[in-house]
Amino acid sequence: MAHEPPYEAIEDALAVVNREARGVLSQLRDDVCAYCFGPKGPGFPHCFSCNKLIQSGAPKALLGRVVPVSMAISPGPWYNRMSRYKLADTDDMYLVAAAAYAALEAYRSELVSMLGGVIDAICVTPSTRGVADGKSLRLLNSIELISDVTRPVVPLLHHVDGQPKIRNTFTPQLFDGDRSRVEGRRIVLVDDTWVTGAATISAAAALQRLGAASLVIMPIARRLETASILSVAWGPGYLSTVEACSWNAVGLQWPRG
Repeated sequence: MAHEPPYEAIEDALAVVNREARGVLSQLRDDVCAYCFGPKGPGFPHCFSCNKLIQSGAPKALLGRVVPVSMAISPGPWYNRMSRYKLADTDDMYLVAAAAYAALEAYRSELVSMLGGVIDAICVTPSTRGVADGKSLRLLNSIELISDVTRPVVPLLHHVDGQPKIRNTFTPQLFDGDRSRVEGRRIVLVDDTWVTGAATISAAAALQRLGAASLVIMPIARRLETASILSVAWGPGYLSTVEACSWNAVGLQWPRG
């Protein structure tokens, strides 16, 4: 990697991510959704969740800017880590930070190409559950751990009070922000996990509405439920391939063809 990690904890965390995370499958496979990299069935261009997002108004061009960093299968250790890091001690935050750090380093040239220039800011998808217990800030705090070797990590969006989150539904009105802080900037939007993608893609659309020049959507983990995978016709083959696909920070491959 181009730089030394800012904390010894990041380097230690990378060893955990290397061991527990799974790699992202190529979007060129017949059983992989070209948008979120989840499993899809024969004859379908994308997965059920992405189809629901498109039906509710999500732009395909925006879905095409999703770049997941890893796969997290349930049951499995990386899935468990990504599910509980907001509840666990601070050390687990370093796992999220380490995966983001590795991706920002490995994908540097591809991100510049996709964004049309260097990253101006990194932000996170805000929680839609409020901030009373502080858990909603855990993702932002995690990514801030690497801010001294990346572009500034800034809270560009907030959840709009009273706007309900609807599963599998594109609702960009969920989020708002200060146009003066967003307009004209090239932004990497980080989220911890992509399940249906509804909140993440809605946050990305809100950034576009506020005038972002360009953006990339970077979920740290594409979460996968074994039972859901096996319900798809090509599921067994998809699952076995993901299980065998190792994750390596040094050799991290840009997932988009």
